[in-house]
Amino acid sequence: MVRFLTEELDRDTFVKQYIQSFKRILLVGDANKLSAREESLLELEKKSSELFFDTFVKQHGRAPDEDTLLEQVKVNFLKRSHLFKRSAQVIDEEHFILSHVDQVKRMKEMKREVFVEGGYSFILEREKRLARDYFRKHDDYPEGYEELIISRSITAVNRGLEKLATDFMDSFSYYYKDYVKGKNKYER
Repeated sequence: MVRFLTEELDRDTFVKQYIQSFKRILLVGDANKLSAREESLLELEKKSSELFFDTFVKQHGRAPDEDTLLEQVKVNFLKRSHLFKRSAQVIDEEHFILSHVDQVKRMKEMKREVFVEGGYSFILEREKRLARDYFRKHDDYPEGYEELIISRSITAVNRGLEKLATDFMDSFSYYYKDYVKGKNKYER
């Protein structure tokens, strides 16, 4: 069967539409956002689409069209869908951060009235950032190491919260104590 080619796509348009189409397929179902691991896989998918575009132009003397783009998305998604497979999520980034901040607020050292103005808020904001960074760092392991992926392992979640609590106590002893009334260099 003869297939007529449609309008050629430039490289940037091809890559952008490729990634949008690939992402749309990924987000079908219950997913509303991509994990850090999926984002890094999408970066590889982007490089793959750029390579495909360049190879297509060399082989055919013209840029691919939209039909070629959609076919390539379909073929590559089917080929790599196992890499994007999601396991049941134990906790997401937002809830991990909230869990850590809640554990910090419950610590005896964290009575709002003992801190200089803005100290309590500063500490909680810093702990949120530390929890976010910890979650992102520990949510990106290769296939086969699911027990280490914090969003999929209650053991990894508990270990993370324990580590962050220990780090908080260390920070309190050496850094946060400067925000306690009467014991700090910032008090007026």
